[in-house]
Amino acid sequence: MLMFEGLSDIFSDHNNHLTSRELLMKEGTSKFANLDSSVKENQKRTQRQLQLQKDMGVMQGTVPYLGPCLPDLTMLDTALQDYIEGGLINLEKRRREFEVIAQIKLLQSACNSYCMTPDQKFIQWFQRQQLLTEEESYALSCEIEAAADASTTSPKPQKSMVKRLSLRLYGHS
Repeated sequence: MLMFEGLSDIFSDHNNHLTSRELLMKEGTSKFANLDSSVKENQKRTQRQLQLQKDMGVMQGTVPYLGPCLPDLTMLDTALQDYIEGGLINLEKRRREFEVIAQIKLLQSACNSYCMTPDQKFIQWFQRQQLLTEEESYALSCEIEAAADASTTSPKPQKSMVKRLSLRLYGHS
């Protein structure tokens, strides 16, 4: 539960996913690449680093979650005009879109050669989990959202959601 609560803090809706976005970019790309280098330089650096990790028998990395990146592209598309005065292409919009796409490419490049071994204990645990019907999932979602709405005066409504979900699923907090 401590790990779940920690992850809930990282991936909370509070502050527009700022924490998860910063952590993703730091952990997902800093070991391998940066926006100042060319794509080919980044790919070569990534491949060298991954080969070194393979040779040492230690594979590490971040599986990229694109959730924070896609709304950025949508926001840029809707917030900024395609053309500016005089019918010129809005280069600022295109530059910002390029930065988001370049970050996605860096994340993809960093995890391109991962070699993951399935964790049998996790697979067994996951297969034992109760499957909810669509109606049960919807009811649980409504229950959790109602708990979050009821605790909007709390500085951390996510904690009550986590506790409520853990009580519902596991019978303890």
